[in-house]
Amino acid sequence: MILRALRLSREHHSSKVCPFVRQTSSIEYAFPTALRRTFAHDDTGEVRNALREYGFLAGRICNEGDIWDAVHQAFEQNVRPHDTLLSEGIISREAYVECLARHLGVPFLTPGSVPPGSTVLVDGTNFGPGELAALAIGHQAGGQSVTLATPDTLDSLEPSQAQQRRLNRAVRGLRHLDPQLSAAGPIALWQLVALLAGIGLLIGGSFVAPAATRTALMICITVPFFFVVLFRVIALGVAMNGNRAAGPCAPLPRTDSELPVYSVMVPLFREFEILPDLIEALSRIDYPAAKLDCMLVLEAADRDTITLARTLVLPAFMRIVVVPDRAPRTKPKALNYAMQLARGEYIAVYDAEDVPDPLQLRKAVAAFDAGGENVVCVQASLAIHNARASWITRQFALEYAALFEGLLPALTRYRLPVPLGGTSNHFRRGFLEMIGGWDPYNVTEDADLGMRIARAKGQIVMIQSTTWEEAPARLRPWIGQRTRWLKGWMQTYLVHMRNPRRSLRDLGFVDFLAFQALMGGVLLSSLFHPLFYVLIAWELWTGEFLSSSSGILDQGFLLLAGFNMIAGYVSAMALAAVATMRNGRRALSPYVLLMPFYWLLISYAAWRALAQLAVAPHFWEKTEHAARRKPVAAEV
Repeated sequence: MILRALRLSREHHSSKVCPFVRQTSSIEYAFPTALRRTFAHDDTGEVRNALREYGFLAGRICNEGDIWDAVHQAFEQNVRPHDTLLSEGIISREAYVECLARHLGVPFLTPGSVPPGSTVLVDGTNFGPGELAALAIGHQAGGQSVTLATPDTLDSLEPSQAQQRRLNRAVRGLRHLDPQLSAAGPIALWQLVALLAGIGLLIGGSFVAPAATRTALMICITVPFFFVVLFRVIALGVAMNGNRAAGPCAPLPRTDSELPVYSVMVPLFREFEILPDLIEALSRIDYPAAKLDCMLVLEAADRDTITLARTLVLPAFMRIVVVPDRAPRTKPKALNYAMQLARGEYIAVYDAEDVPDPLQLRKAVAAFDAGGENVVCVQASLAIHNARASWITRQFALEYAALFEGLLPALTRYRLPVPLGGTSNHFRRGFLEMIGGWDPYNVTEDADLGMRIARAKGQIVMIQSTTWEEAPARLRPWIGQRTRWLKGWMQTYLVHMRNPRRSLRDLGFVDFLAFQALMGGVLLSSLFHPLFYVLIAWELWTGEFLSSSSGILDQGFLLLAGFNMIAGYVSAMALAAVATMRNGRRALSPYVLLMPFYWLLISYAAWRALAQLAVAPHFWEKTEHAARRKPVAAEV
């Protein structure tokens, strides 16, 4: 019978259970008192004490030189010596905990074995040897024995009830916190009535008053698209001025000893082909390994990826988290589950195909420090590394360049709501938990999270750091991915317009208008962009284009529609061209001339997304990725 598993986490660690060890949160280390004094005073005597404390390892699983180096590196990075030995791969967790158990004279629970009948299971990696000795003595005085185990062994013994509680929080957490902000609920009644009324008026008006209906439709299309064009013009100005980041910050202000623990979460589903590439990319991250908590978040239903991940030799700072299978099977649900197991004060999210800037975590910490407590999220730039693969990937690369070199920097500069990119987001963990994490029912969880951050008065900034991504090179997977993205934007708009009065109060007047213009305008323009061509072609065919028989209102909105089309193309092409020149990819600039054809594909995906929203709102259309044949540097 397992009486209790003492582990350094919010669920398991308590000062009532372990009065001999200072209580810590999930984002701190529990240092021996001697080591904490050493970090402050660098006393040679204290160093010798630490060396003696870990001397039992010498000649067994490592040598004296390894221990000496680990102790001094631990002092420099403000971690425990055994954390350094483990994170550098000098010793394994199983070997360390087994050796420590023999040294303390307590049992060691081997993987796959059954724990003793009456014992307290302790994660041997979460405390120093001196602390564990005091812990064992205390429990023995109370008539209980202590058994040491590795974190993986304790994970395998975790009761299914604990996993289910964690899963329930991952799926239902936001709904319980604020049901109005969850996409799990149906469309609001007033929204449904307005939609049906609009369709009825459009159909009826086409027969009863076709001219008035055409004018009304023209207004509904041209006005929102005008604001989309306006955003592009503003973004073009920002890009031409070179203002990529939201504000100045020192690039690397903290020493290794001052850096916080950082959790990196990478959700994967059917990604076994690209897994070795991902591990290689994450291994290049420049951050103290003992303070890096990298989680490969896998779905229980994805047996192939789980099997491969468990056969690979992972770096010591990397671990596997398996999410129990339960609807909805989405990336945000997996992130919510993994966040409950994270150790970090800050959390970063990457996708399986990502190749992040090795310095990105350090730059994110610098941006958080420079911005103060108001900065709760940092967004890095995304760029496409396989732009040469097809004309679709070239257009995708142009689109990303315009977004991350122009539009998002403009939004962050003027502190307007930011629809986040789906990867290379960095968060203050406390704030993320406060607002309910990700919405597991929203298939574009990043855009929704950006809106909820704005409603909670959090600030998002961008940093000059690039993560390389892979774009779908073929039309079919591109259509699937873009359908999911636009469906998620539709979900986000409907959710945040369930109660417009409350949204206005949360966002404020300016941000509320920006939300309408950006998210509403992009959706309307995506859906009705081809209608511009149809209406103007009809006017030209019938000879009524700007004719005297047309009313002043008709002529005015036809002119605005024409201006939108011309200005929209010019601003979008100019923004993409400037952005590609800024990021050193001038060879892509001529392909801006093909953007009108790309926009028509986006319109097709938008109508497909609208249909899917009605019949399968939470369906996650998976984008497949293949292993890279050559290094990213050779592709860009």
